[in-house]
Amino acid sequence: MSRYSLKAVRCNLAGHHCICTCAQFGAAWLKVILMAHWWTDIRQGVRLCLRNPLVNLAASGCLAIGIAAATLLHSAVSGLLLAPMPGLVRADQLVEIGTGQDMGPLSYPALRDLQQLPSLTGSWGSALATINLVANGQTSRGTGLLVSGSYFPVTGASLAAGRGLGPQDDAHPGQADSVVISYALWQGRLAQDPQILGRELVINGRSFRVIGVTAPDFHGHLGILEPDYYLPLSAAPLLGAHPISVFEARDSSWLQVGGRLAEGASVEQLGVELGVLAERHGAASNESSKPLLYRSTPLTAVPAFVNEPVSAIATILGVMIALLMAVACANVASVMLAAGERRVAELGLRTAIGAGKWRLLAQMLTESLPLALFSALLGLSLAWLCRYLLQTISLPVPINLRLQMPFSAPVIAGALLLTVATVLLASLYPAIRNLRQLPRMQMSGLAAGSVGGRRWPTRIFLLVQVSISVSLIASAGLMSRSLQQATSVDPGFQLEGLWSAEFDLSAAGLEPDAAVAFAKRAQQQLALIPGVDGVGLSRVLPLSLANMSLGAFQADGTQLTPSVNLVDEHYFQTLGMRITGRGIASQDDANAEPVVVINQSLARALFGQGPALGQQIDWFDGEQTQALRVVGIAADGRETSLATQGAPFAWLPVAQQPSNRLHLMIRSRRPLAELNHSVAVELHTLDSMLPPPNLEAMREVSMLSLIPQRLANLLSSLLGSIGLLISGIGLYAMLSLEAAQRTREMGLRLALGARSAQLGRLLLRQGLMPVALGSVIGLVLAGLLGNAMRQLLIGVSPGDPAVALVTVALLGSVAALACAGPLRRILHLQPQTALRQ
Repeated sequence: MSRYSLKAVRCNLAGHHCICTCAQFGAAWLKVILMAHWWTDIRQGVRLCLRNPLVNLAASGCLAIGIAAATLLHSAVSGLLLAPMPGLVRADQLVEIGTGQDMGPLSYPALRDLQQLPSLTGSWGSALATINLVANGQTSRGTGLLVSGSYFPVTGASLAAGRGLGPQDDAHPGQADSVVISYALWQGRLAQDPQILGRELVINGRSFRVIGVTAPDFHGHLGILEPDYYLPLSAAPLLGAHPISVFEARDSSWLQVGGRLAEGASVEQLGVELGVLAERHGAASNESSKPLLYRSTPLTAVPAFVNEPVSAIATILGVMIALLMAVACANVASVMLAAGERRVAELGLRTAIGAGKWRLLAQMLTESLPLALFSALLGLSLAWLCRYLLQTISLPVPINLRLQMPFSAPVIAGALLLTVATVLLASLYPAIRNLRQLPRMQMSGLAAGSVGGRRWPTRIFLLVQVSISVSLIASAGLMSRSLQQATSVDPGFQLEGLWSAEFDLSAAGLEPDAAVAFAKRAQQQLALIPGVDGVGLSRVLPLSLANMSLGAFQADGTQLTPSVNLVDEHYFQTLGMRITGRGIASQDDANAEPVVVINQSLARALFGQGPALGQQIDWFDGEQTQALRVVGIAADGRETSLATQGAPFAWLPVAQQPSNRLHLMIRSRRPLAELNHSVAVELHTLDSMLPPPNLEAMREVSMLSLIPQRLANLLSSLLGSIGLLISGIGLYAMLSLEAAQRTREMGLRLALGARSAQLGRLLLRQGLMPVALGSVIGLVLAGLLGNAMRQLLIGVSPGDPAVALVTVALLGSVAALACAGPLRRILHLQPQTALRQ
């Protein structure tokens, strides 16, 4: 009796037959484990990989890209949604609290009410603020976080020096003189000043005393955002961020709120108490709108109001990566099939000298481990490089973003297990298929491939690969064509020679009325610069994806909530927009009749085919209703993005709706460096405390509005290129397998008088059939994908014939390269050589 079998198990009762079957099945797998000579098989696997280095390198490279993408996704999800927040005490007890399903902000009175809930030991409120710091005679911009006096005690934030803000620092709205700075700011901008505690900093024109420095491992409670300053909420009116009235207004929601659960309390228990609090607030309110809803969620690095979109994006990326891994798995299976077909004679010889089928199965699976380990190492290296680039590249945004992507042992172990499992799964079918052919080979004395066999598995693998890659390539082609068309789109104004600069006067502590008056003086000074043809003001920067809505417009029984912009009298002339009637005029100030300029789409929506010029529109801004006189109608253009046209839009005078955050729109023929210097000098003359603005060409800004199209193009191009590479490898593997399986048949045909060219055409016809069918299926899928992303396309239809033609030509080129090797072997095949195999 063999020591590896369980044949000694005797079962005389028929009812125990299933137990014996399970025992035999377990014994079979025990044989696989015990009989495998691991080291010998691994060395054999390395030798097999070196026999076809290019094919195996391409297969492992495709697999490594999928592993790198999966590792990065796992790392990002772990860092943003799962990992504990650093620098906080018992971060698992911290929660976020918001209103509605989207976790919106709360009011200051609502924050005070949360102190009454038994499930919370404390709560805090916070709000972002733009900060201008004057130090050593220079002004720099930073990110500030306005926090309540309970923020540091409740979160348990660690400090490197001094103390955190307390209730005594946030007692009276409009009165504050303390600030806590971040460790990074202290080390960098403030040159690690040893006398930092007690130092006076000029922030937004106000003096604040430094009372503490945060610890190096504390980066705030938001995770993805690293504030430079922590100021009391009571400083909001001093910084020009919010008026003092918001501290008493229950309908003014401006705070992101969090809290700490009491010992033994749960998020569910807190939810019940929040429901009772919402009912009490709703009963006290005179509003008859939808009922109030308070919600709470555990605190994560991603704020709760963007948690769902981030989770949805992560899910979509996970599905795409899973598809890519499936294609890579099919490619590895094709390579293994082709490699195994050449080894049937070797396996038959091993069987003849006593090797069992389980030993051969263990051998073939073990031989795939070198490919798996190489792919895993390559994928992890690529993931580490991409993670390093993502964390070191600074994004052109006015806030300090911090991307937390831990590259921990569980992430690395998960990548290794995923790679090994993928390769073993891809190798399982080829191994079993080769084992099934061994009896036929032993009976016929021929190589298994020479007597034919099932070829549909490799063709199905290739069909899947070609279909997915063609659909992705065609989608990338549509996006590329769309981006090309976008450069020639007319946005409704002249982009060339137009520059923009953010003119944020809220950070300077100016109220909206004073900010508009200061902006007017700056506008007059800038208009005197030689080479400047016009200077306009706007609240929203056109073509920057920014959008603003100020309430509902109603006329003739039709009500809409269009996007709006606040502009001055020079805006339309500076941009070169076509207006019927007139634009905003200098006399349209706070004492004049309220006026509005609308575009043709809004005019048609409100007045139909009737005249709109001179008509009145009722405007409800959430507090009051007033009548607006339509003084001009602009042609439909593209205001928010180059990808959108014909959306209802309106322009209001900034003098009638003042704002302390504006953009300068400058029309000039001067070079950027000269113009930037001249603008900085003029503004510094007006106010030396203002940081110099950064001029941007509106042509570049308009390209930023195509970020969704660019991301879609990059992603589809990357995936399409990978799929195309995998398809080429799969086609090469399938044709090599076909040639290996039919070598003797081809030799016999040659001996009977067939020509080599005829055999080559036969091989190509049978091998390229899945490619042709996959191309058709892929183009159909591309049409469906094009319809799904129609809103991202500019001037291109989903079934663009030029894109389909280029896609097929590109696939044909790759197929020709993949066919070259197997076809050359067939054309140079000698009958006597083939018949001896």
